[in-house]
Amino acid sequence: MFDWLLSVAAMTSPPLVLSVSWGEPESDITASYMTSVNNEAIILSTMGVTLVAASGDDGANTRTACGYAPDFPSGSAYFTAVGATNGPQAGRAEVTCQSDLNGGVITSGGGISNLYRATSTSATSSIPYWQNSQVTNYFSTVSPKPAAGYQTAGRGYPDVSLLGNAYITYIAGSQQSLSGTSASAPVFAGMVSLVNAARKAAGKSSLG
Repeated sequence: MFDWLLSVAAMTSPPLVLSVSWGEPESDITASYMTSVNNEAIILSTMGVTLVAASGDDGANTRTACGYAPDFPSGSAYFTAVGATNGPQAGRAEVTCQSDLNGGVITSGGGISNLYRATSTSATSSIPYWQNSQVTNYFSTVSPKPAAGYQTAGRGYPDVSLLGNAYITYIAGSQQSLSGTSASAPVFAGMVSLVNAARKAAGKSSLG
């Protein structure tokens, strides 16, 4: 990830929107490596580049970790994390994609970062300042309460969610139905690209 971001930053005219489907539990990555990735992501944002990350397909944990296991880089505030929803493709109301609900296939990744906790403008809170009200309201109103062990004072993700179920794809000439945040994330990235195109036509800079 870090080497890739370095190579993009070295380009004279880098792509303005990048979608990332790679992710690992924060607990499996060193803090110094995540800091290096974040620093490079900051540099790219100043160049007008938007980084989009899939939030994962295993709920609040991962395929390799039991319990609460926040994901990186979707847990980083320098990436826009994209979750998955289900329902509209079948004419139903849109809900968070769950493997045990209405053929959801995957469970949209999401949670609270254990490591990204220091961006608040308030000295008494470690929740990123733009999420203060949302995260606080969620934990005060959610019912039933989640099982103990979760973080309450960090960055919450995903930032946005959109349809992540039953995408018709062609692989080696064969039609397949695939689901996951690796589908919803690039779709959102495409939307950002359209916004950038409209901004460019109006003589404005990219979103970054």
